[in-house]
Amino acid sequence: MLIQELGASNAQYAPERVADFDRTSIYSAFAAGANGVLLWCYTDADRQQYARAPYTRAPHETQFGLTEADGTLRPAGRALVAFEEAAGSMDLAGIERPRADVALLVPHEWSRARGDFTGFNLPLDSTATPYVSVADVTAGAGNEAKTSLMSALLAAYVMSRRAGLSVDLPREFDDWHSYPLLWLPAPLTATEQSAMHVRTQTWERVHDYVNAGGALFASVSGDAAIPDPAGLFGARMVDAAPAGEVTLRSSKRSAAFVPASCSSLHRPAVGSGFGVFASSSRAAR
Repeated sequence: MLIQELGASNAQYAPERVADFDRTSIYSAFAAGANGVLLWCYTDADRQQYARAPYTRAPHETQFGLTEADGTLRPAGRALVAFEEAAGSMDLAGIERPRADVALLVPHEWSRARGDFTGFNLPLDSTATPYVSVADVTAGAGNEAKTSLMSALLAAYVMSRRAGLSVDLPREFDDWHSYPLLWLPAPLTATEQSAMHVRTQTWERVHDYVNAGGALFASVSGDAAIPDPAGLFGARMVDAAPAGEVTLRSSKRSAAFVPASCSSLHRPAVGSGFGVFASSSRAAR
């Protein structure tokens, strides 16, 4: 994982606080096994640029620099120098980050360059494939879909880390079968935004993963589309109509329920559907 555009504006916050933020973020990324960080940015804008785009309508962008416009090192710049010196004194030869506990899948299109239409098994020249890449989807009107996917991935990542689980983000076509846990948060399980969910054939690999003993956690929304969900989870979504009250009945003893006990969940009858969370591990059944 590479963390990019790390930083804060000295036009908004005290330079010492910006340095504290950068220092904490850099060391945290290093401890978490990130490949690196890209700080935004090298130097402040010269005052002669203030009347030009983009600075004329974005005053915060003028002072993100590790240095002032004249080259003077800001506190954040000194924090970066100190980290470089500390990292340079470490003997990291032969040290590798262990494989994580969780595989949080990223759709194939999300990591592909614009115009890459491979993997569709069509007897056509790839340039003739009537398909919109993620670069096009997120360029304008698709920005809402981009936010939806990245928010879901970020939330799943943060909750996993807070639960003490390490997380990798393998791409959809990578080999993720050796991970003990597989996370597929909505909208990865959805169908409406084509570049925001896993491909149909990926669900066959998910079935194989679960049958081999892997543990799957998936969240679904009203537009979920999962081939053979009953075979995967032992349950399926019956309807996507909003529900004001949902009753959960336990058939087996668990930490929260005793057999035949019921629990009611209440929510306003608005929105696009009632979300369902499901987990599955064939080996644990």
